[in-house]
Amino acid sequence: MTIAITTIRSEPHFEVGSIITRDSLQLVERWCERAQAEQPSASRVYYDELRNRLGGFLEAMGRALLQSGERSPKYHRDLAIEHGEQRWDSGWSLSELVRDYQLLHLVILEHLAATLTRPLEYREAMAVGVFINDAIAASIAAYVANRDQEVRETQRAGMNALREVQARKDSFLALVAHELRHPVAPILNSAEALAMTIDSLDQRSVGLVGIIERQSRQLARILDDLTDLTRIAQGTLSLRRELVDVADAVDHAIQTVAPLFREKHHDLNKVIEGGPLLVDGDPQRLVQVFVNLLTNAAKYTPPGGQVTLIARRTDGHVQVVVRDTGPGIPADMLGSVFDMYTRGNNAGELSPDGLGIGLALVKECVALHGGSIEVESGPRQGAAFIVSLPLVS
Repeated sequence: MTIAITTIRSEPHFEVGSIITRDSLQLVERWCERAQAEQPSASRVYYDELRNRLGGFLEAMGRALLQSGERSPKYHRDLAIEHGEQRWDSGWSLSELVRDYQLLHLVILEHLAATLTRPLEYREAMAVGVFINDAIAASIAAYVANRDQEVRETQRAGMNALREVQARKDSFLALVAHELRHPVAPILNSAEALAMTIDSLDQRSVGLVGIIERQSRQLARILDDLTDLTRIAQGTLSLRRELVDVADAVDHAIQTVAPLFREKHHDLNKVIEGGPLLVDGDPQRLVQVFVNLLTNAAKYTPPGGQVTLIARRTDGHVQVVVRDTGPGIPADMLGSVFDMYTRGNNAGELSPDGLGIGLALVKECVALHGGSIEVESGPRQGAAFIVSLPLVS
């Protein structure tokens, strides 16, 4: 088939080419009438737009048929490309574009059959078909290129809009966190002052002040986490690196969460294997990581549960595992547990406070330290969060 098409291309078809060149405008008019009758989209396009480019295309095609197709310029393909672009601009579908040329092909063959004083030869009909097929291929390429370009531009516009919305949201959250931290600080300070002055015999007042103090601390931690996340999103959070013993960071974190564990009646088991466990990191941020993991374990574990923290060396890294005896994480949530604002299905029962940002912050802080975090869990099997940080040997 390839050899036959190549041969037909190289053959001149003088009489057929002369008729098509001479009657190009007549052919366009006949095609236009037929297209309007048979093409669903043709009626939506102005008459002049339907005729656009085809007259020049037929003249170029006729001239090419007058001589060897291989030696003639491929001007008809350029006009076919312009035709495909015009059809895209007019809102035609790809199938309608192909049908456009099929109707033109039929009109040409019918005109040749009626005009020639002899039967149209098979090779002449094939030559016309080859040129029409060239035009279809060129038009489709132009049509698809325009479609793909529009899709890319739409996607770029959508991404730019999404980034702008995200930036505005981050700025808004940063502003809210900043403004809320101002009233929280005096509330917490006042609660601490009251706790030191209230008579220990007034148990009811002591209990109320304790609630104010604990909830104020919790709100302050949430605002700190929210502020840090917005800084990470804006690329403004930096680490104050130094040589840190992970065991020290773990101890500081345990001291911070001790009141929560007492309130929940949890047992906290700490296991440090070997030492020192030195990493290059920000001690404040590492404490924040472990506080969030321990707080998360305490919240999602029923009262009287157990939480185990293990720190050890493994494969050139310091590995810290926080494991709880809670209900576990459903399989369909494991992939999103570190996403912003994600909370477990049982959050209403076991986690009445929090925005679901703690684990997202943990992941980002660990990544800033060149480390990684993963989770292992299953229904009624508890959850284990495993932090891995590069060890300084």
